[in-house]
Amino acid sequence: MPCWRARAHRDRQRGQTLIEFALVAPVLIVLAFGIFDLGRAESANVTVTNSAREGARRLVAEMTQQPASTILGCPGGTAAAPTAPATTTAQGAAWRQMANASLDLSRVTLLDVRVYSTALNHDPSTTSTPDYEFRCSGPPHAAFTSSEPVGAGYAPVSGDWVQFEVTYTYAPLTPMVSALLRSVSVDQTATMVLE
Repeated sequence: MPCWRARAHRDRQRGQTLIEFALVAPVLIVLAFGIFDLGRAESANVTVTNSAREGARRLVAEMTQQPASTILGCPGGTAAAPTAPATTTAQGAAWRQMANASLDLSRVTLLDVRVYSTALNHDPSTTSTPDYEFRCSGPPHAAFTSSEPVGAGYAPVSGDWVQFEVTYTYAPLTPMVSALLRSVSVDQTATMVLE
């Protein structure tokens, strides 16, 4: 094969390779960004799950020993710069769990506590309406909204069911993914029995 034909053949192969790469590269880039954001979303989900468990664990361990007003506490501050609840509260335990994982705490929209009374034979698996509900919703949280004033009307009893719910709004970082999906609500609930 003459030298000029070999050179022309190599040039055609390089051009073909370049076109194939140009067709496949955008798909690979979108796939890589999607995997990155999916990993971040799963990490946020695990963190929110752990924070709900941490809040429920604090309630279970201390609610029968202290008044409800000392074990429950909402974050304060503003929507853009929320401040942590007291470290001794169940909400504070959940908040620290999320802060340690570097989640954007301005996206925490709910730190909710529901109580199902054993004395009334209520169980969260059979009853959808809690007997008492203490809710920190919508930043800035500042104070509870509740079915009962905090600490009034409810005396913790060993055997009561306690649910601690955390809602976090996850937003993708990569422009391609965020154009398709602006945000996802990550909602986790932990249910435990008071000791």
